[in-house]
Amino acid sequence: MTDFRLSSKPNRFSILLILVLFCFCGATRKAGDSFRAGDYREARRLCLEALRSDSTDIDSWILLGRTLAALDSTDRALAVFRSAYRLYPENKKIPVEAASLYLKLASLAESRKDTAAQRSFYTEALRWQPLHPGAIEKLVSLDEAQGKLKAAAERVEILIRHAPDPGPWIAKQNQLESGIRLAQEEYETGRQLLENRDFPGAEAHFEAALRIFSAWPECAYALHWTRGTRLYQEGKSKSLKASIDHFRKASALKPQEPDPYYWIGKAYERVDPNGFDLILEAYRTFLRFESSGPRAGEISERIRSLSEKKKKWDAFWGSGKQR
Repeated sequence: MTDFRLSSKPNRFSILLILVLFCFCGATRKAGDSFRAGDYREARRLCLEALRSDSTDIDSWILLGRTLAALDSTDRALAVFRSAYRLYPENKKIPVEAASLYLKLASLAESRKDTAAQRSFYTEALRWQPLHPGAIEKLVSLDEAQGKLKAAAERVEILIRHAPDPGPWIAKQNQLESGIRLAQEEYETGRQLLENRDFPGAEAHFEAALRIFSAWPECAYALHWTRGTRLYQEGKSKSLKASIDHFRKASALKPQEPDPYYWIGKAYERVDPNGFDLILEAYRTFLRFESSGPRAGEISERIRSLSEKKKKWDAFWGSGKQR
């Protein structure tokens, strides 16, 4: 094994090693001084110089990430933290730095009122620090504001388990659970009224549930289906067109549910019996999700009949154009 201790007569290798280490330490120290003085470009240059001398120095990696963030090169800063973490996955400083940068980005997004970006950045911060209380708390606020009560309650449960003082979060959990129960009661009342064909009453209770718990796809589906059915039964052209809009919203919430497509096709037939393309598209989509049973037989026959009419219609108008 090579002995790197200095002898009374140092050889060339030991002298070279001392010079390299001296330059490296000097570059790192100067980079820190430049960063604290606000000369971020010089700090970046010195960090890169230090890393060229020793690519394993974690302090230089972290300082380079901070410097790039200060220069608004956020993507590059995050790339630096990811590279450093791949080198040193056991290092505890790197996740703190990366999470801190994501929290700053989330704060900027909050000042722009960009809730989607806020949610994304807070979520990324939690990838680096899964129990970061500030990020969890912010996501609870976003969930609650957007009517995602169940998601908010799940996050509050984490805070209760890990917060030094869980008392306020227990109160918040009780508040959220109370709201969820009230929304569920409104929803169940709406379902009962729907079974009794009381469409306006059912709509009112579904709307009440969504005012409390707006991010509830099942309830939103029930509201659009119920309203679409009521408008369809009114039978007026304007009501039929509005019913199609609500059935489409219901299908967007449950794309593989056949029922909305069935009623979309029925409504199109009443609005414009010769609008074959829209009618057939709705019916064919219905059959993709309900291929057997009485309704499937009925719609298969309608598709056959409408396809024949469409051929005659196209032939008639095609011959008219030729004349």
